[in-house]
Amino acid sequence: MSEPTSATLAAFRSDVTDPNARALLDFLIDHAGERHEARQIMEALGFAQHRDVALAAHVVGHVAALHGLKRPWLEAQLGYTMSPEMAAALRGA
Repeated sequence: MSEPTSATLAAFRSDVTDPNARALLDFLIDHAGERHEARQIMEALGFAQHRDVALAAHVVGHVAALHGLKRPWLEAQLGYTMSPEMAAALRGA
């Protein structure tokens, strides 16, 4: 898969309009290279429930797929993280 263009990344970022999804995306961009467990993200963003993190991640992933992109973060049992490179590309889009 080729690298996404800045126009594609900008369209993706602007199409993340759900408030929780946007907050999660911005949080991951602002904390690129750091791994955060869902509970930490929930507390940092003031989400009411743990599942709000998963739902927000689902929305971001869905919007990414609509633009032909992969999810812009890595997810594992130990939490979520975004690479500094992806964060810089999204921040600059």
